Amino acid sequence: MSKVTLRNFIITLVILLLSLGGAVFFFFQILNNSQLLEQQIAAVADQSTQEAALLRLQRIAQTTKTDREELSSYFLLRQSDSIAFLSEIERLAPKVGLSLETKSLDQVSVGGREWIQVNFTVGGSLQDVQNFVQILEIIPYVSKLTSVSMNNTNSNQWEADIVIQVQLLTYDQ
Repeated sequence: MSKVTLRNFIITLVILLLSLGGAVFFFFQILNNSQLLEQQIAAVADQSTQEAALLRLQRIAQTTKTDREELSSYFLLRQSDSIAFLSEIERLAPKVGLSLETKSLDQVSVGGREWIQVNFTVGGSLQDVQNFVQILEIIPYVSKLTSVSMNNTNSNQWEADIVIQVQLLTYDQ
C-alpha cells in the first residue's frame, strides 16, 4: 500500500470512527431526552388529572351547597348553639300548655360523637305532656330522646323528666 492510500485510509477510518461516535452519542442523547420527555408527559397528565378532579369537586361543592346547608341545619354547629336550641324548646312548651324547667345542659361524648344533652322537667296535663314528647321526637335536629319518665302529681297534672341529646356537627369544621 502506498503512503497516500494509507493516509486516506487512516483519515477515512478516523472520520468513520468520529461519525460513529457522534451517532452513538446522539443516539444516547435522544434516548435520555425521550425518557425525560416521557416523565414530563406523565407529570403533565397527572397535573391534568388533578385539575380535572379539582374542577369536578368544585362543581360538586357548588351544586350541593344548598343540600349541605340544609343538612347542617339539622345539627348544632357548636356548643353555643345549644342556647338557641334550648330557647326554642322553652318557647315551645308554653305554646302547648306546659311549664318547663331546665335542669342541666352538658356536652357528652357517645360513640366518638359529640352531643349536647339537655335534661328538663315539664308539667301539665297528660295529653299535653304526651304531645310535647311527640314533638321532641320529630324536632328538626339529629337528636334522640334518651330518657322520658312520667309521674302523676295529682289528678290532672303530670310531670315528665326528659333527657334529649342533640348531635354537634363535627365533620365539617
